[in-house]
Parts: sequence; C-alpha cells; structure tokens
Amino acid sequence: MNARLVAEAGAGTAVTPAVRPADESTVLGPDDVSHIRSAVELVLKKPSHRARAECLSDEMRATATGRELIGALEPHS
Repeated sequence: MNARLVAEAGAGTAVTPAVRPADESTVLGPDDVSHIRSAVELVLKKPSHRARAECLSDEMRATATGRELIGALEPHS
C-alpha cells in the first residue's frame, strides 16, 4: 500500500510481485530482482520523481508531530 501511495504521489514507482502467494499478500522475492532494479533505475533517471519526493519531504517536515499536537491540546497553567 505504501508503494502505491508513493507512486500515486509521483515520488516513485511500485513493483508488482512476479509471483503472488495464494493468500494474495504482496511479497517480493528472488524473481523480482530485475523488476526492482528497473524501478530503481527509472526513479533515479526521472527528475520529476526527485522533485516530487522533495516536495513531500518538505510537507512532512512542516506537519506537526503527535507530540506537538498533544502539547497544544494540554491545558496550560
């Protein structure tokens, strides 16, 4: 799911497993090495992935942490 969200945000790509277990879980294995390598090379070559990842990083840094939010909710004496 995280890979799908990263891909949808334009910051990377998702690799679909070559073989899916019967329980439909997403597990990458030895058969996926070439797919992973291709995906990494693609992401490194596309400046748009880097730019989008940097934007997401800035957004995440600007977002309050749980600790900051709790501190804002606590009564001040």
